[in-house]
Amino acid sequence: MPNEAPRIISKNRGKSTEIRHSVSDWARSTASNGQSKYSTSDDISQAWGPNYRGATFVAAAFHNAGVFDDNFIKGNGWKNGAGYLQPLLSSNVNFQNISNKVDASRCSDLEEGDILIDSNLTESAIYTGECTIAQASDGKNGKIAGGGVKVVNYYNAPWSYIYRYEANPGKQDFPTPAPSPRPPDKPGFNNRPQYTQLNPSVASVIRDDLTCKESDLSDLEKKYCSMTVVGNENDLLNTVGNVISTVYTWVGIIAVIMIIIGGIMYSTSAGNPKKVKTAKDTIFYALIGLIVALSAFAITNFVLRSL
Repeated sequence: MPNEAPRIISKNRGKSTEIRHSVSDWARSTASNGQSKYSTSDDISQAWGPNYRGATFVAAAFHNAGVFDDNFIKGNGWKNGAGYLQPLLSSNVNFQNISNKVDASRCSDLEEGDILIDSNLTESAIYTGECTIAQASDGKNGKIAGGGVKVVNYYNAPWSYIYRYEANPGKQDFPTPAPSPRPPDKPGFNNRPQYTQLNPSVASVIRDDLTCKESDLSDLEKKYCSMTVVGNENDLLNTVGNVISTVYTWVGIIAVIMIIIGGIMYSTSAGNPKKVKTAKDTIFYALIGLIVALSAFAITNFVLRSL
C-alpha cells in the first residue's frame, strides 16, 4: 500500500491538474478507510456511495472534485457500469481520450486522475500515481483479492479507453472594436470607399501618354483622364486670372503715374489756359482709367471664382 500522507497542492498548479490530483487523493482516501465496499444494488440513489460499483466509484471521485453534479448519474443506464460511463466521457468536452497517445502496457505515460476503462466495458479505475490504481471490484478480478474498493499495483486489463480531465478553457474576451464611423446599415448612407487622388507624377505621365478622347479606355484610365481634364481646366483658369490681374495692376500703376504727371503739369502751368486744360484732361482721363481698371479687376475676379 503506498504512503497515504496528505498532499500539498501548489497554488501554481493548473486547474485541470489540481482537479485530477483531488480525484486521485479522494480515491486513495476512500479505498484506505475501509468503509466502502463493492455495491450490488441497482438503486441509483446510492450511486454516490458509500458503496460503489466500478463506474460509480469513478463518477463519485469527480463528483467530489466538483466536476459532475447530481444530475450526471440518472436513469437505469448505470446498471451497465462502464458501458454507460464511457459514452458520457466521450461526449464531454472536458475529457480528452488519450488512448492513442499513451502506452497502456506501462504506467509511466499516465498521470494521477486519469480514467481507465477496459476493452469489454466491464472494468473502470482511476490512476492514483506511483504505478497504482484505485477501483471498486466485485472480486471476480484476480488482481483485487476479495473485491471491494482498493488501491492495487498497476495492471493492464487491457485498458482500451483512457480519459484525462482537461478543463475546457473559458471563452476568451477580446477588446470590443470601436464602432464603425460608416455603419453599413444606415439608410441612404454611401458606404463606398473614398477614391484616392492620383499621384501628380503619375497624372503627368497619363496626361502625356494617354489619349483621353479614345472610346476604348478602361474604367481606371477614364478616372485618370477625368482627373487630368479637371486639372487642366483649373490650371488654365488660374493662368488667365494671373494674366488679367497683372494687366489690371499695370493699368492702375500707369493711371496713378498719369495723375501725378497731370498734377505736376497743373502746378507748373503758371495760369496758361492751354497748359491748365491739358493738365486737367490728363488727370481726368487717368482717373477714369483707374476706375475702369479697378472695376474690371473686381468683375473679372468674381467671374473667375464663380467658375
